[in-house]
Amino acid sequence: MALAAGVALKGCAAGPAPARTVRAERFELVDAAGKPRAILSMTPVGAALELLDAAGETRAALALIKDDPVLALFDAGAKQRASLGVDKQGPALLLFDGARRMRASLAVDEDCPGLVLKDAPGKIRAILGVPDKGPCFDLLDAAGELRATLAVEKVGPFLVLRDAAGKPIWSTP
Repeated sequence: MALAAGVALKGCAAGPAPARTVRAERFELVDAAGKPRAILSMTPVGAALELLDAAGETRAALALIKDDPVLALFDAGAKQRASLGVDKQGPALLLFDGARRMRASLAVDEDCPGLVLKDAPGKIRAILGVPDKGPCFDLLDAAGELRATLAVEKVGPFLVLRDAAGKPIWSTP
């Protein structure tokens, strides 16, 4: 049995030796029907690999943008819904709504990991961070004003509530 498999594999390998280097600005991988399903290309900002669905829409892309890696994921309507990248500050995950607005981001930089949530108009509404001094959770109103802070620092936990002008109206301790 092993001998038959070896002969079959050897038969598959027969033929001219493959070229050691192939150079081009664009490569397309096509399916049995001849439709492009993957594209490897050079763009003005760097190298990119696109994975296409049966309709020819990009569903995932991996790129080097100014030498920083980025993975983008697209929905069935070809709208970008997520992006994962790494730059000089660190890694970041961005999540987009159906209107292509960034609604959430999770990032880790040198100073602090953080989660930022935005409303539909793009205003930051909540921030969760963990700096060296301790975790902090901020809530902002629709005008972008800080209205509440919950934090745990080395001296202990505290909660501050603020009016629309940002003036503290209640706090503990």
